[in-house]
Amino acid sequence: MIRTAPLEHQKNIVAFSSPLEYSAIVSGYGSGKTLSGLWLMQVLRWKLVVVISTKTSIEATWTEQIKEHSSFRFALVLGTRQQKIKIIRMALYRYHRNVPKSQQPTLILLVNFDGVKNIYNTLVSLNPDAVIVDEPTKIKSPDALRTQVLWSISKYFSKRHIMGGNLFTENLTELYAPIKFLDHGATFGNSYDKFLQDFFKKKKGRWEPKPGAEKKILKMIEPFCITVPDDVVKLPPASRKIIKLTPSKQQRELIEDLHENFKVELGRVKLSITSAYSLYIKEQQICDGFITDSAGHIQFIETPKDEALIDILEEIGMKEKSIIWTSFIPSIKKLERLLTALGYGVLTLYGETKDVRMIQNKFNNSPRYQILLTTYSKGNESLNLQKSRFSFRYSQTWSNDQKSNSAARNRRKGSLEAHKGLPIMYHDFLIRDSVDEIKFDNVKSKSEMVQRLKKYFNC
Repeated sequence: MIRTAPLEHQKNIVAFSSPLEYSAIVSGYGSGKTLSGLWLMQVLRWKLVVVISTKTSIEATWTEQIKEHSSFRFALVLGTRQQKIKIIRMALYRYHRNVPKSQQPTLILLVNFDGVKNIYNTLVSLNPDAVIVDEPTKIKSPDALRTQVLWSISKYFSKRHIMGGNLFTENLTELYAPIKFLDHGATFGNSYDKFLQDFFKKKKGRWEPKPGAEKKILKMIEPFCITVPDDVVKLPPASRKIIKLTPSKQQRELIEDLHENFKVELGRVKLSITSAYSLYIKEQQICDGFITDSAGHIQFIETPKDEALIDILEEIGMKEKSIIWTSFIPSIKKLERLLTALGYGVLTLYGETKDVRMIQNKFNNSPRYQILLTTYSKGNESLNLQKSRFSFRYSQTWSNDQKSNSAARNRRKGSLEAHKGLPIMYHDFLIRDSVDEIKFDNVKSKSEMVQRLKKYFNC
């Protein structure tokens, strides 16, 4: 039984997907796609459903949403292989023992992407009614083991659905893997190489759609793909400010050394560059105010990003909450020392952080903390940071997925009321004539392609 009535766009999702063997649901962050999935389960009277998503999503978003909106049973399937099998068996035992068959609600098994492989046979033996993959961009690589496993196991589910904010984030080629999970190759075939040759051409090392291919691809998935317009969720306006900064003298000299001599020597740091990838990483470090070498030495350097950040934070004042996004842990540790010394209450979120929910709750609810310093990879994990009206991208990223996901942490359902209609403010710090600008422009072009997909399905 579901306690929460569906909104109009959620009714449309259920009406579209319920008659289909498989469907792709594109529904933006904060639009209630999890509740849409729960309603789909209820309308189709599924008894046993497997939901596959990220570890954070199944631990937080799905468990919280199931409890809030329904009386469905669920089991969080995490741990070793033996532990996961035991969890499944106990969930089934309690389910069948405590509930008369005629009154049994849906039982949902929540599994993370990389947790499917070692319980593959167990999941197949249960003969579930359906599988839902949440965040399908996590299976965008055809060569990845998790993708291969999901392609294989999908053949044992009679109903298959994927749902996420996007079906691809960086390149249209990413559509192949999640669509093959749904239709077993019916749309694009079983050869990824042939898919690339049919619809794309290589330009400067990157696959780009052939003339007319973009519309042709979208037309092919239209019969089983529904896209929810972004405006179904009432969100506060967004204001974006690009702050271009002149590099410090030291930054400029180090970047020149990188490009001309492919090496840097600074204090104890000594490094030689052997690839374009390494060059970009080291240049990004310099833009962010530090440099490291393979021996673990680190040298901090002057960057105008620090002064620009402090100026804006002083203008904002201590009553507002701000998220600062970085690509590097040394940036977090440097900024933590700097901002703490200035009197700010600072929380950090990166690889070593174990209790992510505790950090989220402290940031959202305690007046003691004004700043959350986080890496893109950690802070993007299905967190609700709507109490913050200010977001700073201290580092730039190559990933449109990371950038759009970070923006959705504090501009989401509920943030309109939380900030009384005031705009969410985004600030991008860019060092002029550096990899910062290259990354920013690169992600902008990826974002435009994603928006064309949404426009196509909503026109």
